[in-house]
Amino acid sequence: MTLEEVRNKDSVIDYFVQLAQIPSPSKKEENVANKIIEILTAKGISAQKDSYGNVIARLDANNSAAAPIMISSHMDVVGTDEPVNIRVSKDGKYLETDKTRTLGADDKAGGAVIIDTLIYFKEHPEIPHPTIEGVFTRDEEFGMSGIENLDTTKLLSQNALILDGSDLGECNVAGASFTNFTIFVTEGKSGHSGIDIGDKTRVSANKVLSELVAQIPQGVYKENELGTITSINSGLVIGGSAGMYLLSNKNNLVITSQNQIMEDIAMNSFRNIIASNAYATYSIRSSEPENEEQLKREILSIVNTAAKKYDGKIKIEAKFETHLKPFVKDDNEEFVNILIGSAKSVGLTNTKPTSFHAGAETHVLQNDKLNAEGKKFKPLLLGVANILNMHSPDEMLDYESLIIGRNWIRKTITELK
Repeated sequence: MTLEEVRNKDSVIDYFVQLAQIPSPSKKEENVANKIIEILTAKGISAQKDSYGNVIARLDANNSAAAPIMISSHMDVVGTDEPVNIRVSKDGKYLETDKTRTLGADDKAGGAVIIDTLIYFKEHPEIPHPTIEGVFTRDEEFGMSGIENLDTTKLLSQNALILDGSDLGECNVAGASFTNFTIFVTEGKSGHSGIDIGDKTRVSANKVLSELVAQIPQGVYKENELGTITSINSGLVIGGSAGMYLLSNKNNLVITSQNQIMEDIAMNSFRNIIASNAYATYSIRSSEPENEEQLKREILSIVNTAAKKYDGKIKIEAKFETHLKPFVKDDNEEFVNILIGSAKSVGLTNTKPTSFHAGAETHVLQNDKLNAEGKKFKPLLLGVANILNMHSPDEMLDYESLIIGRNWIRKTITELK
């Protein structure tokens, strides 16, 4: 099957290809933004950029009394600004690239569904629908500056569907925070590993840190019917004193692989010095703030106990930095039930409320934004297509699933009363 034959199967596939063919790495989305505006305005749908370059489109309600609904996706992709050569996979089931770069199905699949949905209801005025606000944001992949700078005072909606999942039928009602946690073991009394090893006033920072790391939880901390709720992951443990090799060859080290850098540090650092400083870094994720606070209290108890044990010999501190606030389950059960029912009607029988253990624009929208009436948003994160090998040159889009995902959004909007 040729690419043109696949494009002709359904309008949503054609819109996807039009968007995906335009390279749009983070902060370089202008061309794809212009294409979105061109497509929508040609169909008589209002679409324009806000002051940051996000695109906001609106189709006013016809004879529906339902509350406005926002549908959002991001325009940027993981990849470069090199050409996107799209083809059909050998088995005919997927759209892919020539393997030289990413496809950009994350999130142009969502963008195509939004475009197709707006045009569908514009061309079928006999079907009741609420006001539909289509939002296309910049820079989700790199820094989420698009959603952070989105002028939401122009938006009427409270319920918001963020079409950014990787699996068809995803219905995420919560998402994890991201907190950086670092242990500092510093100001120890260094010395010669032979001559000073018996000095009771000295303690190895590496030993102290090892005791702490052994006690601090690792992996899943809590899970329930929504999935993993809270987790903690050790990112880096390092201590000791760097050798002269690192100092004199620093420029060469930074261009090698991460593994090679770590090996060079290990093999070329001093081993005859009692370590005075050591550090451990962690990431904490949680969609339940109370549970994250419980984990933090447990960690602080471990750290404070060690600090008392080694008081006067070495300094032990813990520092937490919130990088992204959690997306917490909201009181929008009725809307979620409509989504689940609509999913079943288009054949998605396994769709259920879940929690995703990562960050997304849902987090910023729920925590930091208010609509035109000063009300908080109630976002959900949905998957409207099956995307394989996301963010890699092997990325593929199951184009038949995209049609089902589009049908799910259409059905949901018609069910809103």
